[in-house]
Amino acid sequence: LRLTIMYRNAPDVRFDFDYYVASHMTLFDSRMKEFGFIGWQVQTWGSMVNGDPPDFVCIPRLDFADRARLMGLAQHGAAFQADFAAYTNAQPEITVCSLVGSA
Repeated sequence: LRLTIMYRNAPDVRFDFDYYVASHMTLFDSRMKEFGFIGWQVQTWGSMVNGDPPDFVCIPRLDFADRARLMGLAQHGAAFQADFAAYTNAQPEITVCSLVGSA
């Protein structure tokens, strides 16, 4: 099961990738391992293929063993949200998805 968090790009959006990867994701990892958190990836882009600015500044992907394991988010959600201002002023858009194919 994958939790995908999308931070939209805009002219005034700030995103500190160094802090996000070194501090926020370390916090997330340490609090969520007991709930079946498997691992994460963080992606960013320089531009769209046509040269336009990207729609999203950052898209982290967080992998869990199963949907029931997401319950840990409720327990630690306030700590994660309190850390948002340290790395971004963008509002996250969160989706839960399942893998239906791979090669």
